[in-house]
Amino acid sequence: MTEFRTTCRVHVTSADGIHLRRAAAVSECARHFTCELHISRGSLHADAKSVLDVLCLAACPGDELLLEADGPESLHALESISALIAW
Repeated sequence: MTEFRTTCRVHVTSADGIHLRRAAAVSECARHFTCELHISRGSLHADAKSVLDVLCLAACPGDELLLEADGPESLHALESISALIAW
């Protein structure tokens, strides 16, 4: 854990949940940041930079996700990822 570790919670607002296109957009966005990014739904954890990991969370509308970032760009990364999930 570093001094740059940041977390936030976001609700899935899309009526379709996190489907393949949304998971791909989240992963593509996450790969632009040098920090580590993880998404959790309950006991399931995913590397945000992996489309398959994000898709396997099987996040449905209304689910609450925990976003965690560790690195120098963590705050900006969480803002960008949470905007995609809540969009």
